[in-house]
Amino acid sequence: MRNKKGFTLIELLAVIVILAVIALITVPVVINIINNAKKGAAEDSAYGVIEAAKLYWVENSLEDTNNVVTFTYDGDNSKWITIGDKELLISGTKPTGDNNSSIIVSGGNVSLTNVKFNGFTCNTNNEYKVECESGSGSNQVTTSATKYTVNVTCNNCTSDVASKEVEEGSSVTFTLTADANYTLEGATVEGCSLNGTTLSMDNVTSDTTCTVSAVSNVELFTNVDLKYYKYEGKTFIGTGVDNVIITKDITENRNWNTAKTKASAYCTNCRLMTRAELCSWRGSSSSTCSGQTDNYSKTIANYNGSASLWWLADAYDSNYAWSVGNSGRVSDSFMTGTYGVRPAVSIPASATIPLGCTGTSAETACVITLH
Repeated sequence: MRNKKGFTLIELLAVIVILAVIALITVPVVINIINNAKKGAAEDSAYGVIEAAKLYWVENSLEDTNNVVTFTYDGDNSKWITIGDKELLISGTKPTGDNNSSIIVSGGNVSLTNVKFNGFTCNTNNEYKVECESGSGSNQVTTSATKYTVNVTCNNCTSDVASKEVEEGSSVTFTLTADANYTLEGATVEGCSLNGTTLSMDNVTSDTTCTVSAVSNVELFTNVDLKYYKYEGKTFIGTGVDNVIITKDITENRNWNTAKTKASAYCTNCRLMTRAELCSWRGSSSSTCSGQTDNYSKTIANYNGSASLWWLADAYDSNYAWSVGNSGRVSDSFMTGTYGVRPAVSIPASATIPLGCTGTSAETACVITLH
């Protein structure tokens, strides 16, 4: 009989050692490949957020290209919002954030701060390029980070006092709201900066307090003459008394359906003016307010000629809608025609403007405060 021999103990140990060496070499490589793929996916998602923010900025900065829009993360509702609780609509993977996270659009450039995607935290550098890191990120608050408290005191504001804890060197923003008797337009601030209703402080290096003093002394918005008014940062021209309609041309043509969408996107509460509102405003004696109305001079006085016609909100039938010409003529026009957009906003009699505001030009526009 032959003797059958198996592997010796030394041979088995040699095989195990070889396998261990192979594992030590290949496992980190595989892990690195997986992490790089996840990082690349996070960076791609971050650029998707940047494109969404740019689109929002373009659609909401028709006249003010210096407009700065800041989005913060609303953890309770899992969405990114700006002033007025307006949401940033993001396709694909939606990021999360914390109190130190922000998406800021300025001059068409987008800055990301601590925007999180599936275990990666993404920021933009000085050249607005995305850089993502695994974990909490270099700008995040950690247990060993130095943190400071920023307090805000706003005299006369509805949101009177606010407080946030931030990491040393970070930036912080607050959103303020004026009440019925005060406006933030022309408000004085100490220790921070105020842009519209957004209060900000950069490079926090100590516990600090920011003080805002809102402007008081306002008067009821009634019995006014033709003046310029500013609402939500947009300038309108209007005249009338209670529930006056403030309007302004957008220098572009749209068909009726897209004109309605464009007007509503122009500012909060913006829309097309209705035919009944136009007739009442101009004092028409015609029950249908069609054709050449009695007092069309108001249309001409408020018309800057950006288009030969402008749309009203009312449909005439399934194919036609009401429009107004620069001669003051109200008529039905084919919906697919391209006419001007005049966003309007109803201003109630209880609205306020700063006392003594003349509003004789766009530069001296009276700021409307709704309440």
